[in-house]
Amino acid sequence: MSDDVQQRGSAARVLLVLAAVVIVAAGLKIAAPVLLPVVAAGFLALVALPLQQRLIRWGWPKVLAVGATLLTALVSLAVFTSLLTSSLAAFADDLPRLRQEIDGLMIGAAANLEKLGWDSSAEAVTRRFNPSALLDLLQGTVSGLVDLLSSLVVILLLTVFALVEAEDLPGKLRAAVGDPNADLSLYARMAKGVSTYAFWKTVMNALTGALVALSCVLLDVRHALLWGLLAFLFNFVPSVGSFIVAVPIVLLTLAERGAGPAGVMALAQLGIGQVMGSVLEPLVMGRRLGLSPLVVLLSLLIWGWLWGPVGMLLSVPLTMIVRSLLLETQDGRALAIMLGPRQTDDSARAGLRPER
Repeated sequence: MSDDVQQRGSAARVLLVLAAVVIVAAGLKIAAPVLLPVVAAGFLALVALPLQQRLIRWGWPKVLAVGATLLTALVSLAVFTSLLTSSLAAFADDLPRLRQEIDGLMIGAAANLEKLGWDSSAEAVTRRFNPSALLDLLQGTVSGLVDLLSSLVVILLLTVFALVEAEDLPGKLRAAVGDPNADLSLYARMAKGVSTYAFWKTVMNALTGALVALSCVLLDVRHALLWGLLAFLFNFVPSVGSFIVAVPIVLLTLAERGAGPAGVMALAQLGIGQVMGSVLEPLVMGRRLGLSPLVVLLSLLIWGWLWGPVGMLLSVPLTMIVRSLLLETQDGRALAIMLGPRQTDDSARAGLRPER
């Protein structure tokens, strides 16, 4: 009887956890218009926090450090938004012609397949491989991001308060627990790891975007600036993001410039991805906050379903933050290791610290 009661209790706990997950997911989806600006402000604050902390360590007064950090963030965000909006407008005007070029490429591919004896048609080829869907995904993602940045004033206000409160947070936590000498090193290490990751990932993505734009300029591919900005955004999603941007670039190069330049472009995109993802990022960032490829794909699906294209862009940073929180708790450590890449026990114990 006791075993039967225990089994029923375990089943009830599982059902309770599943019900809680469903309720939380529904709440996140319903509250997306409110939560997205908050999450965007939080991510912006995480990116800017290392600069603010460095200025304070250099002896700057807190007011000046926060002001300089906010000014840098404001100018960067304003320039990025302006470039993205203008590039997207030009791309939208050119999109019908780009679709025609890609459709023509698919028709030519179907004709070549028929010559090789494969009884097919352009419609069948388009159904099985439709690169225009990638253009729709890119355009939808950027449009969603532009809509989010329309709440720029709210985002900046939230970022201001987040940066101001960052230096006072340890004292508030100690006051909240009623122990002025409470050890907060674990949480400080976690916050520093997440913030450092966000900062250096943004820097690495900016360099990646510059290289992608340069490759488009050198090979005379239209909308080079937009492709660079998209590479910056989508590289927040490891592996999958660079592929989403590289495929339409190579296809457009093939349609506009021919097979030779398209091959060069494919090699350039592959080289950029390998050098940045396999050499520079591990060198600068170590293996901090890694996720397994399966978890990356699942996070894309889940956050994309919850918050649309913008959720897809934020999916990996959000999942990484969740993993970092689990990694610093005894109960959640096993789950955090399961979410991460294959690693040794020593690397798991290293947590958020960079492996340099």
